[in-house]
Amino acid sequence: MDSAYYNGHYAETDKIRIPLSDRAVYFGDGIYDAAIGRAGEIYLEEEHLNRFFENAERLNLKTDVDRAALSNILKTVAENSGYARYFLYFQLTRNAHTRTHAYPSDARSNLLVTATELKSATRGGVKLITVPDLRHHLCNVKTLNLIPSVMASRRAAECGCDEAIFIRDGIVTECAHSNLLIVKEGAIYTHPTDNLILPGITRARIEKICKCLTIPFYEKRFGVEELYSADEVIISSTSKFSVKATHIDGIKLAENGTYISSRLRNELLLDFNGKSMLKF
Repeated sequence: MDSAYYNGHYAETDKIRIPLSDRAVYFGDGIYDAAIGRAGEIYLEEEHLNRFFENAERLNLKTDVDRAALSNILKTVAENSGYARYFLYFQLTRNAHTRTHAYPSDARSNLLVTATELKSATRGGVKLITVPDLRHHLCNVKTLNLIPSVMASRRAAECGCDEAIFIRDGIVTECAHSNLLIVKEGAIYTHPTDNLILPGITRARIEKICKCLTIPFYEKRFGVEELYSADEVIISSTSKFSVKATHIDGIKLAENGTYISSRLRNELLLDFNGKSMLKF
């Protein structure tokens, strides 16, 4: 069953109640993260916790729950679900208080955790569209303010596509809920980890895998022309691992006989299942 936690209370997800005064309701005032796991463990747990607490600090979100306590809560919620493989969502909002923009500095933050069953990751190629990147300039913080991503995802679905690629001033940044990488002449290129993209946990793992496999990995800006002419286009995320794109804006991408995307995906799956032979 889907299970949850909210401020000290464990229950089935549909039995958890969040007060209307939670600032997530009025302002989306909070952060979140998401991880996957199996057999009582959380894949790349340290990296996800690092990002979660770093983002909380950036937005001056204070919580009494430390890393060890949060880890225990996440694993308890996963255990309560009964799922062998699970998707964990965890959210920290500033507090529950009378609606006011200037938030109180001494109120207690609210912690929400949910566990759902982890579905099989997409294996086939995905279809993408390009859309203007209309987001704010804090894309490196995993906040609850996801309206541009929601609208872009809806647009992709209407076009029969799986994901939307953001373009900002002619530069490819990332996707609505994935990072984006391209392969050119045996090397991987992806947008630098600045304030215009989210520093993806899977993206960072791919970088380490590339180092082990001696695949060149470059953080470098590139435009739409390079996107279309790439040997491979790859999206990566916590739940998808990594998937190769087959179409962009209705145009079928050329098959250049490269296989880096398959190697990366295989290594990520081995890593998740505890069977990787790579030394990170």
